[in-house]
Amino acid sequence: MLRHAPPLAALLFVSLPSYAAPLEDALTHLITKARAGSSASAVVLLASDSGERIVVIDGDATPQTLFYLASVGKTLVAAAMLKAVERGALDLDAPLGARVAGLPMADLAANRTLRDLLGHTSGLPDYLDDAFYNDALARPAHRPSPAEALGYIDPNEAPPRGSPFEYSNTNYVFLGAVLEGLDGSLGAAMNARVFAPAKMTASSVGAKDGPDLARGYGFIRTLMESDRVIGSAVRAQMLRETQPGSGYGLGIGVDGDEWGDWFGHSGGFDGAAADYRYYSEDGSIILVLANGDLDTD
Repeated sequence: MLRHAPPLAALLFVSLPSYAAPLEDALTHLITKARAGSSASAVVLLASDSGERIVVIDGDATPQTLFYLASVGKTLVAAAMLKAVERGALDLDAPLGARVAGLPMADLAANRTLRDLLGHTSGLPDYLDDAFYNDALARPAHRPSPAEALGYIDPNEAPPRGSPFEYSNTNYVFLGAVLEGLDGSLGAAMNARVFAPAKMTASSVGAKDGPDLARGYGFIRTLMESDRVIGSAVRAQMLRETQPGSGYGLGIGVDGDEWGDWFGHSGGFDGAAADYRYYSEDGSIILVLANGDLDTD
């Protein structure tokens, strides 16, 4: 059951359970305060358990507004990859080899495994450096290809495979390239392996025209509580820390707070922010989506 909090102020709610008014007020206060101290023009917060949900909105948005998920998408990419592993199309512990041929850094990535990349233990440096950010600001409408993004990396910075955990966006560029090799495009891979099984009819890779909200919480519950996307055996691997104390599994954070143990991920880039947590004890979910930079701690 969703935990209650002291009553505060009220705003906009959708599909409200009768017991939840104090919690609604508390959530409204939190997102109003968070947005006031940020550049976000809109924030949507969803709280859900197995049978009930609350949606609270502050700013210029509706329940149908589309949001970029940024690095929250790593969990979705990891699920697509693990579905391919589960069906025998990929080996979680085999070197990538020719699957990354033709990309910058391919000679280094070729001897890494899917597990190395999914769990950020590959040692591959992050392409998101100052040069990338400066170019992104100069051309905000440009969407770099995987080859362009990887071109920002200095290969001399790469330590050997099996390095200690270090979060690197580069890992998921290569994973996206592997999925493209399987299904023709990243969009096709995500549609077939994640969005369709999870009934995420409004979700897409990149911008998508239309009024529907990409309801990430539906994916989270499907991933955690059913076998529609991946089965229990590979899910257990996904939710296990790659290295003790790393706080990260395969495409998903593994941590806890005063409300219990949770799995989740945050994401953000200029103009977008997202965060979600799934509490394993009672199946509660908290999801925050923002149009603008927002510190969601």
